[in-house]
Amino acid sequence: MSGFIPFLQLSQHGPRTSRWAMVTGLTLLISACAATHDSFDHLNAPPKATDLSTVVSGRMSLRIDSQPVQLHQLSFSGWVEPRSGLIEWFAPTGQSVAQVWWSETGAAISRHAQRVEGHPSLRHLSRDLTGTELPAEALSDWTQGKLTPVEGWSLEKLSEQPLRLQAIRVQPAPAIRLILLLENAS
Repeated sequence: MSGFIPFLQLSQHGPRTSRWAMVTGLTLLISACAATHDSFDHLNAPPKATDLSTVVSGRMSLRIDSQPVQLHQLSFSGWVEPRSGLIEWFAPTGQSVAQVWWSETGAAISRHAQRVEGHPSLRHLSRDLTGTELPAEALSDWTQGKLTPVEGWSLEKLSEQPLRLQAIRVQPAPAIRLILLLENAS
């Protein structure tokens, strides 16, 4: 009898050897899965704000010209630092949709206070959520009203009071249009 995974094939040396091989193989497989899961354990709890944290809040409109077109309109509040942050996202009705946090060691999202999904970086998390990479590092600056340029993106200030920023990316496809209305930016 042949098995799908070579090290789980039944042995010609009898049932005892076959069971040992199967148990060993399953143990290795489970260990590999556990190691992958454990790599994001440090992200299970959100980071704490520090004296370097900047409080951010506002509204966001994100249009991604994918098939089908994605349109996200959310409010947000939280804090950001140069290399970490925590943002809570709210639906137009005011209901909390998700909480996202990140640091130099990865990023995580918790939706509706359910289990935490870990990602290697904020850029990876944005790609998993939207199907395309958003300029994660600059987005943190943009939520503070800083016009940090990003290659491939055009960025402009649409209004001063309240501060409204628009970022557009045409290439690579899909085209993206992001508008941020910042409530507490100077």
